[in-house]
Amino acid sequence: MYSNITDGNGNSIAINAATGTKINSVKVKTSGLVGADNYGPSSAVITVDGTVVPTVYDPADATNATYLVNAATPASNITIKNGHMGPTTAQIRIVSMDVTYTDGLAVADFAKTNSILVKNTVVGESISFAKTADIQIVNAAGQVVKAAKVTEGSTLNVSSLAKGMYIVTGTVNGEKVSQKVIKN
Repeated sequence: MYSNITDGNGNSIAINAATGTKINSVKVKTSGLVGADNYGPSSAVITVDGTVVPTVYDPADATNATYLVNAATPASNITIKNGHMGPTTAQIRIVSMDVTYTDGLAVADFAKTNSILVKNTVVGESISFAKTADIQIVNAAGQVVKAAKVTEGSTLNVSSLAKGMYIVTGTVNGEKVSQKVIKN
């Protein structure tokens, strides 16, 4: 990435998270040593979701100018720009980037929250509930076919629903939970 010696607005590269994911960290490995071959990785300007953050050099890599970007909270966008200004140019030569990210789920991660809303996922006439919640039952077309307030240990009559797959959604312990049920 080349610099713009007049205003420091040089070339940049942006890493954008895909929908539903967040960037946790980026490790950028650059070629050569700092100062060699008109090379200035220290001129890098890093922004995380629009906020400039400090560059942290990786102490584990003494032969290359490798720096790390660790977002305090998972980020949607990280930009690396050559911000060098002055009478000479400076380059940032990127060899590789390692990006770590987390998938964002539309519902709570069951392994993490351990929130189970529905006791029986294959149902005939009724669904049994393990938690108290305001629930909605959604069909495969995305339509809400039934809504109710249920309590722990209660059942909900679903005999009027057609056979097929449904999603039961509700909020348990502050976490949005969805479970698939099959109506026989």
